[in-house]
Amino acid sequence: MDEDFSNRLLGIGKPLKPVVNQVRVLHLLRTGGPLSRADIARHTLLTKATASRIIAHLLDRNLVREVGVRSLRRGRRPVLYEFNTASAIALGVEVREESCQAVVAELDATPLRSYAYPLPDTLVGTFISVLEQIIAAVRQEFSQQLVGIGIGIPGIFDYRRQTVVLAEHLEWANVELVKLIRERTGLSAYVVNRANAAALGEKWYGAGRGRDDLVFITIGAGIKAGIVIGGELYWGSNGSAGEIGHMTVTPDGPPCLCGKRGCLEALASVNAILERVRGLIRAGRSEALAARYGPGGEDLNRPGLLQEAEAGDPIVTEALREAATYIGIGVANMINICNPERVILGGLASEAPPVFADTIRRVAQAHAFSISQQATDIVVAELGRDAVAIGAAALLLSDFLQPTQNSRSLAGPYAYNELLVTAAN
Repeated sequence: MDEDFSNRLLGIGKPLKPVVNQVRVLHLLRTGGPLSRADIARHTLLTKATASRIIAHLLDRNLVREVGVRSLRRGRRPVLYEFNTASAIALGVEVREESCQAVVAELDATPLRSYAYPLPDTLVGTFISVLEQIIAAVRQEFSQQLVGIGIGIPGIFDYRRQTVVLAEHLEWANVELVKLIRERTGLSAYVVNRANAAALGEKWYGAGRGRDDLVFITIGAGIKAGIVIGGELYWGSNGSAGEIGHMTVTPDGPPCLCGKRGCLEALASVNAILERVRGLIRAGRSEALAARYGPGGEDLNRPGLLQEAEAGDPIVTEALREAATYIGIGVANMINICNPERVILGGLASEAPPVFADTIRRVAQAHAFSISQQATDIVVAELGRDAVAIGAAALLLSDFLQPTQNSRSLAGPYAYNELLVTAAN
């Protein structure tokens, strides 16, 4: 976007590189406020006149608010300003195989309201229709401007091509999801793998608070890691970093959806655990489970698995321990490679009895390099079902409010302009 067009879009005459400087001021107030105009000029190296013009514009847009004055022994007391996080809202959405979990958040990603909508099927068009229903509900309930949508998917998103390369469990491949959402809703969208989103959500509000180097591992229909290094998500060259579900654990193991054999996901995902229990039922290991779920365990699903696990069923406990052993090996490898301060276990680890996470922890500690293992603790996630949606909203807002243009931005300067122009409308 050329500067003249961005100036017209922002409704400003001839200023000061409006987008970059306004975002710099917002970022400063978000991370270090409240501050006076002189403070802002000093920290951003802008002139006092420029800082004053920016503050006046942001006040007009309701993105900044006055919060009193600083006490001084003598002289004029300066007015203090802070980022008005309640001036607009963002929407974070997690796409699951059977539902969408959504969170409305303020501009600092503080969650305000959760929504859960069923997903009749996994067709892209069906998801976008459900997303439109969520947006309509949000706009009916909230008066603030909705500035964009962060979406966590169970798959790989190539940020350069703005395309969902593969989401196996949704049966999506090469889907231009950002473009489709913008065409249908008129809103900017930021798509990210849901493990990355959950990692950011846990870092901001959950078990990762205060940790700059962490690994979040989600265990569900797939197994995926979100990696935070130096406080920032690590994406890899095309967005596929953290695919630990396709780490080879047993070379001659069962086939995986990816076409290889012996992947961690094929051995320890929820689907793999269900198949393991069904196999034990077919082998005649549990007449009780056969009576409840059929002679081949065909009626056993995730809720039933968790219910039997809570009741201490020995067959289910055996299958969970076996899966946890494989996951523990994967965690040990991540500890050796990334040397994180903390590994956070989400998904099934947050729902199953403690024996599941305890086994993962014990196996990981036994197999990790001792020096690396001493620096890492392994905990269960805190945010539960909203972790991905909160993280998706946080990632969207982080990108909107960066002081420099981010190469991974869904729309480059368009994203900044959309926030600065629409927040007060």
